[in-house]
Amino acid sequence: MRKRDQLDAIIDQALSWKFPLQPENSVYLVAEPESRSAWTWVGAKEGDLMRQPVTEERRAMDADIDSDAESDSDSVAEKGMGVVPKVPVLRAFDAQKRGDGMDDAGAGQDGVESDTEEFYVVFLTWKRQVVDE
Repeated sequence: MRKRDQLDAIIDQALSWKFPLQPENSVYLVAEPESRSAWTWVGAKEGDLMRQPVTEERRAMDADIDSDAESDSDSVAEKGMGVVPKVPVLRAFDAQKRGDGMDDAGAGQDGVESDTEEFYVVFLTWKRQVVDE
C-alpha cells in the first residue's frame, strides 16, 4: 500500500503501451482501460514469510507431498524452503473506504495484525488489436 501511488502512475502509463505482435500488419497487444481493477490483500511482511509457524494443515499437506514423491526425493521441509503461509484473500480496493486515517502499510487497521502488511495489486486485461498509426 505504501507504493500505491507509484503503481497507479505506472498503470496510467501502461494504458498507452503497445506491444508489437505483427508490426507489419499493425497488430499490437494493448490494454483495455475498462478492465482495470484494483485489489488488496493482507499477508506476512516479506522478512517474516520464512518464519511462519507450522500448522497441522501444513503438516498434513507435507505428508501428502512426501507420500506422493519418489522415495529418494527431498520434501519441501528437508530442502529448507520454509513454510508457505495460508493463501491470502483478495478484496476489491475501495478508495472511499480508505479515509480511515491509517497509514498505507496496513498495520493498525481493523483485522490487520502488526506482523502483517496490506498489499495493493492492479490487474489489466490485454488484447490483440489492429492499431492505426
